[in-house]
Amino acid sequence: GNGNGNGNHGHEHEHEHDYHSQALGQHQLDSQHQQQQHSTSHTHTQSEQQALKRIDRLKRYKRKHPACCLVDHPNNVQKLMSRSDIASTLKQCLENVTTKSGIAVRTPRYKILSLDCGGGGEQAGSGSGTHTQTLARQIDEAQLEYPLIVKPLTAAGTKQSHKMGVLLGRHGLRHVPGDGDGPHLLQEYANHDGVLFKVYVLGKKVWVFQRTSLPNLPLGEVGGSAGDGAGACGMDYVHAQDDDDDGDKMGLRNDTITSQRGFVEFDSQRPYPTLDDFGISTSDDVEMEMELQGRTEPSSQSDHGVTVAEIRPVADSIRKAFRLELFGFDILVTRNGDNANDKEMLVVDVNYFPSYKEVTNFSQLLAQYLAQCGIEGRLRSFESGR
Repeated sequence: GNGNGNGNHGHEHEHEHDYHSQALGQHQLDSQHQQQQHSTSHTHTQSEQQALKRIDRLKRYKRKHPACCLVDHPNNVQKLMSRSDIASTLKQCLENVTTKSGIAVRTPRYKILSLDCGGGGEQAGSGSGTHTQTLARQIDEAQLEYPLIVKPLTAAGTKQSHKMGVLLGRHGLRHVPGDGDGPHLLQEYANHDGVLFKVYVLGKKVWVFQRTSLPNLPLGEVGGSAGDGAGACGMDYVHAQDDDDDGDKMGLRNDTITSQRGFVEFDSQRPYPTLDDFGISTSDDVEMEMELQGRTEPSSQSDHGVTVAEIRPVADSIRKAFRLELFGFDILVTRNGDNANDKEMLVVDVNYFPSYKEVTNFSQLLAQYLAQCGIEGRLRSFESGR
């Protein structure tokens, strides 16, 4: 989505924690909590095979020990390994869903990139003319508008899964990863005042925390396909040197951010790009224009109305759709025009067993939850054995 473990708009996974052994040791329960990290991409078959073996082991253990309580079934966790599955499920389950006060909720519009051009089996390699033509055609057909965020389809389990990119216009298409880097998802980049909300779910408990996110960007192509340097809203796009590709990089403060003409790549688990990284100068005129698209300074959580009570209907819908009890998701609040009351909420990512790092005493809360699940599992087992 448009966010990540550090509050990034590309949204991604944080370092997950495994409380499984500790909780079982403390309470000596036959309650298992599995955490699977594998790729649904065909380029990671070894990871897939390892994950399938883990799933099979859990299923066999469950059959041998009926009293064992699988908090979340492996098949349900598996769906969160693919951004394609996540986006598709969110699109369906959030249809007609609103917050408690009636704010509309949806997931950003998206397109799964297909870089296999057919015609003799030729594939579109990153940077090739065929590659850029294929991407441009798919973006036009999907009626997506720039800027766009580029994410690997693999949602977790590899370093590559955290590498995101923001595509500012057609002149940046040659920097979008090709087939050799695995399939990718293009997602609508929604301005959200540089703020995202991390939502953590543990059974029926829900927490919401505010984090810094990607900046508001001018809508439409920045710089245009001709590369003339004139950006939307009067913004100047700072072109890299055009002598050769090696001189195509800007000076950067964060070595995980790569800024090239029309494309800014970053790691979603690290601090993410600022307006400077996008080559956007914020003059007084630009600030005024940006105000029309959303505030440039982060506002408070109460200003956005993202409270536990407000988003509980959203959490319930996602829980039912994915059939999970331990998960997190990211929310962006967007505004239509300059009317502060005309807003909607976007769910950009769902991840399994996130860090819960802002939750006080989470280890104890998790242990209590696993204990309760184990007790209920035992009771169900005794009842079914009568």
